[in-house]
Amino acid sequence: MQDMILKQAESSLVMQILLAMLPLLALLVLVAFVRFWRAGFWSRQLSEVDGGLLMVSLRKIPRFIDIMAQLAPMLGLLGTVLGMVEVFQVVAEQDGGASPADMASGIWEALLTTALGLIVAVPASLAAGLFEGMLERVEARLDVRS
Repeated sequence: MQDMILKQAESSLVMQILLAMLPLLALLVLVAFVRFWRAGFWSRQLSEVDGGLLMVSLRKIPRFIDIMAQLAPMLGLLGTVLGMVEVFQVVAEQDGGASPADMASGIWEALLTTALGLIVAVPASLAAGLFEGMLERVEARLDVRS
């Protein structure tokens, strides 16, 4: 299955982008956890850095994760539309007599890009929500500190 997906991705820019987003998402989540750890999120004492600077630093990565969460389903939808355009193009070229095998590639691309968009978007949305909650907790702790 993985080989089939990678083979299909060779001809689809949208799928290549979505597949590249997965390791980027994992890296961003890791970097965000490291930043929260360095800021002292899991300890009793937050970093002595200025609260405003700390919040600016901590907000950057979750923003990128949120953008990915919003962008991935749109890219999946774009791939779906492009796949269906391919299907209709095949039907038009065959004067309406296209066989299911002729249309399978476009339908495959449409379904696969939709799935990849969701595979990226769901964990990105969960991570964005998690980090937003962590940011609120840091902000509350900073308010108590001042």
